[in-house]
This record gives sequence, structure tokens and C-alpha cells, in this order.
Amino acid sequence: MTPTGYKAYQRAQVETVSPAKWIPMLLNEACISTQLGIQAVEAKDFATANARLLKAQDILLELMGALDMSVPISENLYQLYEFIHGLLVEGNVQKDTAPLQQALPLLKELHETWSEAVQAVRQESGETTGTSLAGGVSVAR
Repeated sequence: MTPTGYKAYQRAQVETVSPAKWIPMLLNEACISTQLGIQAVEAKDFATANARLLKAQDILLELMGALDMSVPISENLYQLYEFIHGLLVEGNVQKDTAPLQQALPLLKELHETWSEAVQAVRQESGETTGTSLAGGVSVAR
């Protein structure tokens, strides 16, 4: 596949994904980017580390902005996302893996939790096009 063809394939994958899969997908990408950022810091490849960690930071900012703050749990999620974002910023600025190593398991746990929540909602409702999760993020089409 040519690079252009692959980019078109990636775009189609993103554009056709159901809204309920967005949050787990974003969190999975944040995990991957954080892990690659850690590896890049360890290898002293600071340009790659910066790019990867900025991507993870951007994902958390997107998740924070997507929260429906009228839902009570949203404030807690916001604070958690903000805490992890701060760890990523600290690790990136200081080129220190310690805060990044602290952020990574939190991101993994969030990914697993959101994945399980999406699956549970789908099983309970029988819906396949999305719904609103208790986490304060609307995933309806």
C-alpha cells in the first residue's frame, strides 16, 4: 500500500468508528504514545519523546474538553485527566521518565475501564450505535 493509500485507509477507519469506541481508542493511543515517549527519553531521543508526549497530552486535553460537566462524575474524571496531563508535561519538560512511569499505569487503567464500560452498556442496552455513558461523555451519534 502506498503512503497515500495507507493515510486514506487510516482516515476511513477513524471516520467510520462508532462514537462509543472513541474514548478507548484515544486512551489506547495515549498509552502507546506515552510508552514510546518513555523509550525515547531513555534513548535520549528528545525530539521523538517530545512529539509522542505532546500527542498523549493533546489526547487528555481532548478528553477533558469532551466532558459534560453537568454529570456529577465528570468533575472527578476531569481532575484525573488533569493529574495525568500534569505528569506527562512534567516528564516531557524535565525529560524524566519517573512521572511518565507514574502516568502510564493510570492511562492503562482508564483505557481498560472505559473499554469495559462501553462493552457493558452495549450488552445491557443491545445498542450498537452508541449511547451516553455515566462518565459524562456523550457517545451518541
